[in-house]
Amino acid sequence: THTQTHTAPSTALPLGTQSHFSNDERLEQVVPSNDLINSIVGVSTATDEDQVAMCPTIGFLNIRSLVPPQPPASHAYDLLCLCPTGGTVPGSFGVVGSLKWFDD
Repeated sequence: THTQTHTAPSTALPLGTQSHFSNDERLEQVVPSNDLINSIVGVSTATDEDQVAMCPTIGFLNIRSLVPPQPPASHAYDLLCLCPTGGTVPGSFGVVGSLKWFDD
């Protein structure tokens, strides 16, 4: 598991504020599972796993379902996502937190 901890420098914060991050907040690689369904994912511009914490996100998508890999051709999950534009999602990395979206 890949774990990193980053905090914003005090010069990047609004005047008079402090960072609210704790040492418990870190990046971890996520194993695809049904727990990701309805998660909001930030699409990262990172080109390498080590860059994810430092690169901006270029948009967001909502994971609607996961289709497990179909042997023997692939090791990757197919994701059905709700996003503002169609086509291929740029990039290979996403940032997932605890935020979920449900359509009633």
